[in-house]
Amino acid sequence: AEMETELVNAGISEAHIVRLKGNNRYETNLAVLDGYSSISGLVVCSGKDYADALSASAIGEPILLVGDTLTEAQLSFLAAKGTSQFLIVGGNKAVSEDVENQLKAIAGNENNVRRISGKNRYETSKFFAQFIWGTNADSAVFACGNNFPDGLSGATLCFWLDGPMILATSAATAEAADCVQTMGISGGYVLGGTKLISDEAMYTIFGLEP
Repeated sequence: AEMETELVNAGISEAHIVRLKGNNRYETNLAVLDGYSSISGLVVCSGKDYADALSASAIGEPILLVGDTLTEAQLSFLAAKGTSQFLIVGGNKAVSEDVENQLKAIAGNENNVRRISGKNRYETSKFFAQFIWGTNADSAVFACGNNFPDGLSGATLCFWLDGPMILATSAATAEAADCVQTMGISGGYVLGGTKLISDEAMYTIFGLEP
């Protein structure tokens, strides 16, 4: 509430301040998605961790956050919005087989539910980027895979660049490097300071000499 007061004190009309909320992260997610009159397709990511959702945020499409199973509120929401296509990002430990089976029942066709996953968040990030962009992205945004604020801030930058968000750290560079090479990415933006992704790590990712 203090934030709302600060916005009003800064000269913003109360009529222009909207709070979207729920009793938990999943209900808040639905409150955000409710702004769409209909949603034919959704990206589905774990609501318990952030990494896969960071990678998925690059395409600017609505994301459904899920737990171990879809809630009654989520099932009702999907029925009301007429959603019939789902792209799951992450392995079975992130988005369970139970959720996948529920989505298949909603879709009515198993071919309308696809999962993209790797052995860890970095490989999943790579596979997602390759699936969406192929070799059609010149630039990418690189975000720390062990933290989320900078990556969240960079989602709109990905949309502006029409390029992927690739997760990496100073120590985890192999998947990002493979992604850059296979996709033909020639440049991009690194989010955050060198404690998150060092300059040396970026040299390694792009195959450059320090």
